[in-house]
Amino acid sequence: RLDGCVACHEPHGSPNRRMLREATSQQNCVACHGDFPAFHDQSQGSVFTRCLECHTQVHGSNHSRYFFR
Repeated sequence: RLDGCVACHEPHGSPNRRMLREATSQQNCVACHGDFPAFHDQSQGSVFTRCLECHTQVHGSNHSRYFFR
């Protein structure tokens, strides 16, 4: 939230899709969010290696605005 676009994207171009800093979205996420819960199995082929299937609002929030009330 605080770093803005450059936390994940290279503003002056990148060899990766969507100007991401890392080659895959999973690598991009894990670069900052490596402290995921133990049930997020990171072995190859696991559903938990495809972060964007559950965490769909990467440019917004996956939390309800009522959650922290």
